[in-house]
Amino acid sequence: MSVNWREIVLFGLLAYGLAWAWWGFLFFPYLGTLLTQSATPSDLVAQAGVAMVLGMFAPMMAALIMRLFISKEGVKGSLGLWRSWKYYLTALVAPAVFATVVALVVQELGLGEFGWSEVGWLVYLTLLLEVLPNVLFTFGEEYGWRGYLLPRLLPLGEIRATLVVALI
Repeated sequence: MSVNWREIVLFGLLAYGLAWAWWGFLFFPYLGTLLTQSATPSDLVAQAGVAMVLGMFAPMMAALIMRLFISKEGVKGSLGLWRSWKYYLTALVAPAVFATVVALVVQELGLGEFGWSEVGWLVYLTLLLEVLPNVLFTFGEEYGWRGYLLPRLLPLGEIRATLVVALI
């Protein structure tokens, strides 16, 4: 099986084109301000926060366009949601365990200090609770980059395919 580079390039152009078209419309009214100031205006970040997230769904839209109109494979089975519950639990818990281990190792090696006060625990709990909304926000990117692009590059081998996706 070989890589269909035409589909790879077209997907990349679609994914980036859709994202930048959306973000272009979003930022065009502020372009003069953005180009003339040394820092991003904080009110722009607040106004654009949720709207910017929508651009993260561009890879998913590109993948859907490719699946429906270019490769014509359809979308049935493209989500791969039917996995063991262990994978979903691991995906939710592993980042928290990793962050905890890093904080403990850094503290034990004397490279930094993590305050385990009431405020520290509140921040930690907040970070844990933010995992679910972030899963929703990143779904558009993962469906496109990992769900559509990566399988098409796998004939290059897992490492090369992953590096190409990372480069793109």
